[in-house]
Amino acid sequence: MPGHKGRGYIARDDVTEIEGADVLYRPEGIIAESEKNAARIFGAARTVFSCEGSSLGIRALVYLLKTYALRTGKNPLILAARNVHSSFVSACGLNGVSPEWLYGEGGNLLSVRLTAESVDQALSRTGAFAVFITSPDYLGHLCDISALSEVCKKHGALLAVDNAHGSYLRFTDPCLHPVALGADLCVESAHKTLPCLTGTAYLHVAPSAPAFFAENADFACYLFASTSPSYLLLASLDDFNGKAKTYAEGVKRTAERVGRLRASLADAGYGLYGEEPLKLTLRPASYGYTGNEIADLLRSKGIEAEYADRDFIVLLLSPCNREESLAEAEKTLLGLKKRTAAGKESVPSPVVCGKAAEIRDALYAPWEEIPTEEAEGRVLSGLVLSCPPAVPVAVCGERLNADAVSALLYYGYRTVKVML
Repeated sequence: MPGHKGRGYIARDDVTEIEGADVLYRPEGIIAESEKNAARIFGAARTVFSCEGSSLGIRALVYLLKTYALRTGKNPLILAARNVHSSFVSACGLNGVSPEWLYGEGGNLLSVRLTAESVDQALSRTGAFAVFITSPDYLGHLCDISALSEVCKKHGALLAVDNAHGSYLRFTDPCLHPVALGADLCVESAHKTLPCLTGTAYLHVAPSAPAFFAENADFACYLFASTSPSYLLLASLDDFNGKAKTYAEGVKRTAERVGRLRASLADAGYGLYGEEPLKLTLRPASYGYTGNEIADLLRSKGIEAEYADRDFIVLLLSPCNREESLAEAEKTLLGLKKRTAAGKESVPSPVVCGKAAEIRDALYAPWEEIPTEEAEGRVLSGLVLSCPPAVPVAVCGERLNADAVSALLYYGYRTVKVML
């Protein structure tokens, strides 16, 4: 293997785990060396490569958390911010985990606003042994990880962060990376913000985490990963190790440019959202447009947004963006005629539904697909979402209420799978 035998420009570097190429989740040679180099770059005690994105890292992370809790006699409850990626929900189903959700205050479906005080109260009330958050979230909001870390340490709980969109935060000034700010565990996609191929990701174990996590991270990934990892993707991760210093300089330069762009758009009357340095999120209702309208306009200029819906448009930037593309985006946005602002924004808040079944039981239960309008009172079986952003409106096993049905229709979901 592979059957192409190295013929072709791309295929020539597409090898498998042959002699001298090391074994991804039992590394002793070149992969082990490359992962150690990455760990040094990101300040981790242990870094494990993924060729299957952050989704693999999250599945492994949930397994590690539950296993550690059971081995140490801790309460195996995980508190999780409700704006999790779908991979966390499926990981809970696969691992038989039943999280308790944190809804925050003043946020929306894609962006839960957590405070250290609210997490402190939740930990005091539940005795949970771990907190799982998404930061930065899909709209670019950054949690106060330092404060959350202090609260978790106070309660002897672990802090795990889905940093899928924030690998580059290691190189900002000041450093905003979760590991540097006190997170114990961190999963992130290299391909989203670093010059790495699609599907590349890291699972970082911080120096603060119990040794169990570094010692068992490979096995946890092996449980859920393909046994045929792509060496093209591994080579991409290794290649970045040698470019990190140069890329760090580019991140700082680009963050300054994005800051100027953000200021000019705010002065023009655009609503802004989030604090992430290289993500520009607009709330264009204040300018009289929907996010989808702005995205279509930018697309006509050769600029593709990361995400858009009626309320938001997200531009995900990196040092690999050329100045001319940033200038074109700025010119297009500022040249757009301002219209009368839309009515009061009604972005759905995180939906609070009652739990009727465990996630795992709901996923495996018999189901039927029905029109969303008829779903109130029924128990959700399968996840209802699209990617991006892959944030579930409701979670498997929850009884859908009127707010959930309304939010599902708001985001265009016309049918849902419910338990029989």
